[in-house]
Amino acid sequence: MGKEYDVHQFSISFTQLTDGKGEPQTEVLGGKLLIGLSQIPDDALLLWASNQWMRKDGEVLFRNDTGTPPLRISFKEAYCISIQQEMVTNQGTRTSIIISPRSVRLNEFTFENSWID
Repeated sequence: MGKEYDVHQFSISFTQLTDGKGEPQTEVLGGKLLIGLSQIPDDALLLWASNQWMRKDGEVLFRNDTGTPPLRISFKEAYCISIQQEMVTNQGTRTSIIISPRSVRLNEFTFENSWID
């Protein structure tokens, strides 16, 4: 098991470019993950964000009252393409990272980006 972080914010985005009429013109892109953490980033996160070639696998689990994860998001060969840290008075430290994975799985749904190696 890897490092665990407390997540206070999460979103995932998929996009498809369209023409002026709104008709799709490209394949679906994305699966980018925005993850908000309630702590200062550790050295492992900072190294990942500062190394343009480093890819990591990982997962985000959302647990309910029974401790079982109703939503499990796993990602493979992901780059950390953005990291932002802020200190807010009376709220503490917040860190936001954006992850761009080659593949992402939401429970049973898998999305693959068509990257060229």
